[in-house]
Amino acid sequence: MTEQIARAPDPPLEDNGLAPEIFVDGYASVSLLNGVAKFVFFSISYDPVTQMTKRRVNMRMTASVAAVAGISEALVGMIQELKDQGALMPMQEQRN
Repeated sequence: MTEQIARAPDPPLEDNGLAPEIFVDGYASVSLLNGVAKFVFFSISYDPVTQMTKRRVNMRMTASVAAVAGISEALVGMIQELKDQGALMPMQEQRN
């Protein structure tokens, strides 16, 4: 029989009104070293001088592997909820 280990409840969450809220257009990469994941996100910007669109790094997020697992679980739940509401449709398989 496996013994269950009790987990201490999470302390209350306090909102820091100064914490930045950053919009990203996409995810570029992730690296993992010593139990820490480093994610790089970008925003799409247009330079009218060169008339070129670029992906510009606008956020780096660093998190422990445990935090990444929690984020993954939250995203899976959110995606399933969006599918259930009909707000997100499954991608169709490409036919050649």
